[in-house]
Amino acid sequence: MKNKKKIGVGLVGSGTVAYWHIKAIKRHKDLELIAIFSSSISHGKQLANKLVIKYYSIYLDMLKDENIGLIDIATISNKHADFAIEAIKNGKNVLVEKPIDIDLKKAEKLVELANNKKRILSCVSEFCFAPGIIQLKELIRTNSLGKVYMVNISVP
Repeated sequence: MKNKKKIGVGLVGSGTVAYWHIKAIKRHKDLELIAIFSSSISHGKQLANKLVIKYYSIYLDMLKDENIGLIDIATISNKHADFAIEAIKNGKNVLVEKPIDIDLKKAEKLVELANNKKRILSCVSEFCFAPGIIQLKELIRTNSLGKVYMVNISVP
Protein backbone atom coordinates (compact mmCIF):
# COMPACT_ATOMS: atom_id res chain seq x y z
CA MET A 1 0.00 0.00 0.00
CA LYS A 2 1.30 3.43 -1.00
CA ASN A 3 1.96 5.95 1.79
CA LYS A 4 -0.47 8.82 1.50
CA LYS A 5 1.10 12.24 2.00
CA LYS A 6 -0.42 14.22 4.84
CA ILE A 7 -2.08 17.56 4.18
CA GLY A 8 -0.04 20.39 5.65
CA VAL A 9 -2.06 22.77 7.81
CA GLY A 10 -1.36 26.41 8.55
CA LEU A 11 -3.19 27.63 11.65
CA VAL A 12 -4.34 31.23 12.02
CA GLY A 13 -4.70 32.21 15.66
CA SER A 14 -3.14 31.20 18.95
CA GLY A 15 -5.94 31.76 21.43
CA THR A 16 -8.25 29.37 23.27
CA VAL A 17 -10.11 28.12 20.18
CA ALA A 18 -6.81 27.42 18.40
CA TYR A 19 -5.94 24.84 21.07
CA TRP A 20 -9.07 22.84 20.18
CA HIS A 21 -8.08 22.98 16.51
CA ILE A 22 -4.56 21.80 17.34
CA LYS A 23 -5.96 18.81 19.25
CA ALA A 24 -8.20 17.91 16.31
CA ILE A 25 -5.39 18.24 13.77
CA LYS A 26 -3.12 16.02 15.87
CA ARG A 27 -5.82 13.33 16.04
CA HIS A 28 -6.45 13.33 12.29
CA LYS A 29 -4.28 10.78 10.48
CA ASP A 30 -4.22 12.76 7.20
CA LEU A 31 -3.26 16.16 8.64
CA GLU A 32 0.02 17.64 9.81
CA LEU A 33 0.30 21.02 11.52
CA ILE A 34 3.10 22.84 9.68
CA ALA A 35 2.90 26.45 10.82
CA ILE A 36 1.05 29.09 12.76
CA PHE A 37 0.34 32.77 12.20
CA SER A 38 -0.80 34.90 15.11
CA SER A 39 -1.15 38.64 15.48
CA SER A 40 0.15 38.12 19.03
CA ILE A 41 3.79 37.64 18.11
CA SER A 42 5.00 36.53 21.54
CA HIS A 43 2.11 34.10 22.04
CA GLY A 44 2.35 32.79 18.48
CA LYS A 45 6.12 32.22 18.71
CA GLN A 46 5.76 30.53 22.09
CA LEU A 47 3.09 28.16 20.76
CA ALA A 48 5.09 27.42 17.59
CA ASN A 49 8.16 26.60 19.68
CA LYS A 50 6.13 24.33 21.95
CA LEU A 51 4.67 22.47 18.94
CA VAL A 52 7.99 22.51 17.02
CA ILE A 53 6.43 24.14 13.95
CA LYS A 54 7.12 27.29 11.94
CA TYR A 55 5.87 30.66 13.13
CA TYR A 56 4.98 33.31 10.57
CA SER A 57 4.73 36.93 11.61
CA ILE A 58 3.39 37.82 8.14
CA TYR A 59 0.27 35.97 7.03
CA LEU A 60 1.00 36.27 3.30
CA ASP A 61 4.35 34.56 3.87
CA MET A 62 2.55 31.56 5.38
CA LEU A 63 0.26 31.43 2.34
CA LYS A 64 3.33 31.09 0.10
CA ASP A 65 4.44 27.93 1.94
CA GLU A 66 4.00 25.13 -0.61
CA ASN A 67 3.85 22.51 2.15
CA ILE A 68 0.57 23.99 3.39
CA GLY A 69 -2.59 22.90 1.59
CA LEU A 70 -5.14 23.86 4.24
CA ILE A 71 -5.51 27.07 6.20
CA ASP A 72 -7.35 26.60 9.50
CA ILE A 73 -8.77 29.90 10.76
CA ALA A 74 -9.32 30.02 14.52
CA THR A 75 -9.08 33.69 15.31
CA ILE A 76 -11.39 36.65 16.04
CA SER A 77 -14.73 36.35 14.19
CA ASN A 78 -14.64 39.70 12.39
CA LYS A 79 -11.44 38.64 10.58
CA HIS A 80 -12.51 35.15 9.45
CA ALA A 81 -13.51 36.09 5.89
CA ASP A 82 -10.51 38.40 5.43
CA PHE A 83 -8.07 35.59 6.23
CA ALA A 84 -10.05 33.03 4.24
CA ILE A 85 -10.31 35.22 1.13
CA GLU A 86 -6.53 35.71 1.05
CA ALA A 87 -5.99 31.97 1.55
CA ILE A 88 -8.29 31.06 -1.33
CA LYS A 89 -6.71 33.71 -3.59
CA ASN A 90 -3.41 31.95 -2.86
CA GLY A 91 -4.74 28.52 -3.83
CA LYS A 92 -5.34 27.13 -0.34
CA ASN A 93 -8.34 25.22 0.96
CA VAL A 94 -9.90 26.66 4.11
CA LEU A 95 -11.46 25.49 7.34
CA VAL A 96 -12.91 28.39 9.28
CA GLU A 97 -14.21 28.46 12.82
CA LYS A 98 -17.83 29.55 13.05
CA PRO A 99 -19.14 31.99 12.07
CA ILE A 100 -17.74 32.33 8.55
CA ASP A 101 -17.76 36.05 9.33
CA ILE A 102 -19.92 38.56 11.18
CA ASP A 103 -20.40 40.60 7.99
CA LEU A 104 -22.84 38.86 5.61
CA LYS A 105 -21.44 40.59 2.51
CA LYS A 106 -17.91 39.43 3.31
CA ALA A 107 -19.18 35.89 3.98
CA GLU A 108 -21.04 35.85 0.65
CA LYS A 109 -17.94 37.15 -1.16
CA LEU A 110 -15.89 34.37 0.43
CA VAL A 111 -18.31 31.62 -0.60
CA GLU A 112 -18.49 32.98 -4.16
CA LEU A 113 -14.69 33.18 -4.41
CA ALA A 114 -14.26 29.61 -3.10
CA ASN A 115 -16.75 28.36 -5.71
CA ASN A 116 -15.09 30.32 -8.53
CA LYS A 117 -11.59 29.19 -7.58
CA LYS A 118 -12.80 25.61 -6.95
CA ARG A 119 -11.32 25.61 -3.44
CA ILE A 120 -12.74 23.76 -0.46
CA LEU A 121 -14.32 26.06 2.12
CA SER A 122 -15.68 24.45 5.26
CA CYS A 123 -17.02 25.95 8.46
CA VAL A 124 -16.70 24.21 11.83
CA SER A 125 -20.05 22.83 12.97
CA GLU A 126 -18.97 20.29 15.54
CA PHE A 127 -22.45 19.33 16.68
CA CYS A 128 -24.33 19.17 13.36
CA PHE A 129 -24.23 15.34 13.32
CA ALA A 130 -24.87 14.81 17.03
CA PRO A 131 -27.87 12.49 17.52
CA GLY A 132 -29.86 15.07 19.51
CA ILE A 133 -29.32 17.77 16.88
CA ILE A 134 -30.33 15.40 14.07
CA GLN A 135 -33.48 14.49 16.01
CA LEU A 136 -34.30 18.16 16.61
CA LYS A 137 -33.79 18.99 12.92
CA GLU A 138 -36.18 16.17 11.99
CA LEU A 139 -38.80 17.41 14.45
CA ILE A 140 -38.58 20.89 12.93
CA ARG A 141 -38.57 19.56 9.35
CA THR A 142 -41.74 17.52 9.94
CA ASN A 143 -43.47 20.36 11.81
CA SER A 144 -43.83 18.07 14.85
CA LEU A 145 -43.20 21.05 17.11
CA GLY A 146 -45.53 23.41 15.28
CA LYS A 147 -44.20 26.64 13.83
CA VAL A 148 -40.73 27.25 15.28
CA TYR A 149 -39.78 30.88 15.74
CA MET A 150 -36.53 30.45 17.59
CA VAL A 151 -34.32 27.73 18.99
CA ASN A 152 -31.77 28.21 21.73
CA ILE A 153 -29.56 25.21 22.40
CA SER A 154 -26.91 24.78 25.06
CA VAL A 155 -24.50 21.90 24.53
CA PRO A 156 -22.21 21.13 27.48
